[in-house]
Amino acid sequence: DDEDRDDNDDQDDGHKLPSLPFDFLINGKLLRTGLETAARRYGLSLEDNLEIVYFPSQQAPQESGEGEPQPDWIAAIQYCNNLVVTGGYDGSIR
Repeated sequence: DDEDRDDNDDQDDGHKLPSLPFDFLINGKLLRTGLETAARRYGLSLEDNLEIVYFPSQQAPQESGEGEPQPDWIAAIQYCNNLVVTGGYDGSIR
């Protein structure tokens, strides 16, 4: 019977969903280390209840090479008709 199950599992491989990476929040803070390390860093006890929230992680955007360099300090940003407009603290609009 075990051999039959293994054969069926191999046939189902084509129907599996792609893996999806997740990020985690521990008591509202983004977890970038192991749980024990984060608990020590934030002064949390692993014996207490911790609020753990998980969500699909976002990949960094790929640079397309299009666009204009922006100053370090942006005062305003607006998206309209497929166009992003920014206003800088230096009075510039890009």
